[in-house]
Amino acid sequence: MRKTGLRVVLLSVLLTFGLAGAALAHVEVSPDQVPAGATETFTIEVPTEKEIPTTEVRIELPEGFEAGGAEAPSGWRGEVQGNALVWTGGEIPVANSEEFSFEATVPDEAGSFRLSAIQTYEDGSVAEWTGAPDSEEPAPVIEVASGGGASGEMDEPQHGDTQGSHEEVPDTGGVNAGLLLGVCVAVFAAASLLLRSAVR
Repeated sequence: MRKTGLRVVLLSVLLTFGLAGAALAHVEVSPDQVPAGATETFTIEVPTEKEIPTTEVRIELPEGFEAGGAEAPSGWRGEVQGNALVWTGGEIPVANSEEFSFEATVPDEAGSFRLSAIQTYEDGSVAEWTGAPDSEEPAPVIEVASGGGASGEMDEPQHGDTQGSHEEVPDTGGVNAGLLLGVCVAVFAAASLLLRSAVR
């Protein structure tokens, strides 16, 4: 009975932390910091979190951005639709992610800008990555800094600036990677301790 109980506890711990680790995956943009007025090639990484493939990805740029071209991964088609970029024709398999690149010119004003990422699955269901950083489906964010110049050095964004339609959001870069590492360490530590107790 004691060993059975320990096995149940072990499975519960692994399931809990496993789900927590899976929840960390979200749509990310790189680079996420650029100088004002720059034309840059951005890469969006999109994960498939459901048990069915992703079949369409749409990125809607915020006001002040100007879309250039969309580069498509193998098996996909990319196109610019107004100020949005759309990729169709391919699949992101279950438990995998894919990178999509596009060119865009950012505004001349500094600030934090949320991109709207719309992910469509094979069954027609949609995941809208448009939320705040602490939400279940956070939007990818690009920080635009003033004073870039030719040297590539950027001043801090002027968060007091209220012009434009973009929203300011706190910087959470690096938090998810550290949290994921902590989750993995906790899972293995708990599993080791419980297994040792079970064999005694």
